[in-house]
Amino acid sequence: MQRIFDIRITRWYFKLLYAIGAWLVGIPAQGLLAALNAPALVSSLLSTAITLASVIVGARLFRGRGEPVAPRRPWWKMTARPLLSRVLGIISTLFLASILFLAITATLGVDDAVQSLGSTPVLDTTINVVLTAVLAFLYLNSAIRLAKIPAPVRELQFKPKLKLK
Repeated sequence: MQRIFDIRITRWYFKLLYAIGAWLVGIPAQGLLAALNAPALVSSLLSTAITLASVIVGARLFRGRGEPVAPRRPWWKMTARPLLSRVLGIISTLFLASILFLAITATLGVDDAVQSLGSTPVLDTTINVVLTAVLAFLYLNSAIRLAKIPAPVRELQFKPKLKLK
């Protein structure tokens, strides 16, 4: 089966440009929906779809140091290293916990939580919880599976201080 895009991103600065570009894509989309007077639910769903798609496509395109460029990544592999997957999974889990804590305290009527949520509808919060839970699962699953794979042996590359003539 022929791939549509046979692109791999291996350099960190191109990965950063991809992340910034994926973030910037949502801004005109939100502006267009606001100009069309689309409901907030449509805007929230589009934002969630853009975020999830950009993370999944990025995981397919990015390659880590020493990772083979040509073959496809397994569906579960979000990063090249287990530590990075673990850190991103923990960050997603902490973000998920903070959203849930804020939603629960706002439901209980705590003034600070109600003010920080502002006019955010319950459905938007639910969509954000689901998105963050999916991202946390993907990254933590990747970390667990990558930890079971033996790490590739890297050859030491150093430059000698003295040059022999």
